[in-house]
Amino acid sequence: MGKELNLMVAEALDEDKNKNIARISRHYLDELQMKDGEVVEVKGNKRALAIAAKSWPGDHYLNIIRIDKIIRENAGINLGETVSIRKSNQLTL
Repeated sequence: MGKELNLMVAEALDEDKNKNIARISRHYLDELQMKDGEVVEVKGNKRALAIAAKSWPGDHYLNIIRIDKIIRENAGINLGETVSIRKSNQLTL
């Protein structure tokens, strides 16, 4: 299994809602050896998959993952909770 990181869940920005996007700091994507567009596994009480995308500049050094309500519901988590993330073996959604 690949490296896992723990991040706090924050609300997705309006332009990312309903697009299955998980915004993650470039620093954390590098740690996971991931690129934009690859599939990330978000694990809370359940597991969900999303498309990884680098965070907006204002979030660069924050320990957060921005995901929308659909991804949060699929992962069984709420805003402010901590999830673990890792690169998925699945190539596409």
